[in-house]
Amino acid sequence: MKWYVLQVMTGMEDQIRKQLAHKGIHASVPHEMRVLRSGGKWLQREYILIPSYVFVQIDYTAALFYVLKETSGIIKLLGNGGQPSPLSPNEEDWIITWENPLEPSTVRFVEMGGYQVISGPLTGQNIKILKIDRHRRRAKVEISILGKPKITYLSLEVLKEF
Repeated sequence: MKWYVLQVMTGMEDQIRKQLAHKGIHASVPHEMRVLRSGGKWLQREYILIPSYVFVQIDYTAALFYVLKETSGIIKLLGNGGQPSPLSPNEEDWIITWENPLEPSTVRFVEMGGYQVISGPLTGQNIKILKIDRHRRRAKVEISILGKPKITYLSLEVLKEF
């Protein structure tokens, strides 16, 4: 079975995942434990990592297309040239880690404005770090979905600052 990407209505990702599970289709919606500052304290809350996308692991057939099409909230099955396309092996490897909410990546800031990623999702091969905001404890990253860049944000846990 291969992984495919569904574009869905924003805010309905988890509902669609549940509907697909009732139909016997394995679906995944990536979540992360986002670090937020509220009331002077750092808290963690669960957020959808990539809004408007649901990832499904299927053997694609024309009959399955109609099962997906009749599911409320699904806009389209993504692909290249009008045909649904499976994710690349590198993209699949990263998706497998999405079954549980992603924990914040551990980052150590070093002298001269550099940083070192110790652990977490920022160590993935499918991620390009664009910017790190140490005050908000968030990284702006670019990930690849069907070979196209998608920008999202991941939380950080800061070990040491200079």
